Amino acid sequence: MHMSPKVKREKVISATLQILLVVTVLLVIFITWHKFYYTKNFIFSLEAPCDIKSQSCFLRSCMNEGDYCPPNEFQAYRVFHIKAADFETCADDTCLQECLEGTIECGEVYCVEDEITSCSGEV
Repeated sequence: MHMSPKVKREKVISATLQILLVVTVLLVIFITWHKFYYTKNFIFSLEAPCDIKSQSCFLRSCMNEGDYCPPNEFQAYRVFHIKAADFETCADDTCLQECLEGTIECGEVYCVEDEITSCSGEV
């Protein structure tokens, strides 16, 4: 049985498109793996304990049932942004010591009170 040139052409185009689709999906998977797993090229937002007597702190209530309180249970806290690749050098999940010593590059997010955010302490 002999195929017409039109049918052959359609099969070649279909096979080419399927290969292109598979290559594109594999490329996206590789780029994502490289960025997020291998180079860890993204930012972590971390909470660290805060002293409301001497620092400006974010506040949240963990007292009432239904209040959102994360596992760290910080009611007064500071927020830092660090590179994900630097996180493994931290002694604990807050990276506070490393940020204060300048061991890793950290950006502190300062509390600004609005309708959603409560702040306390020195400014």
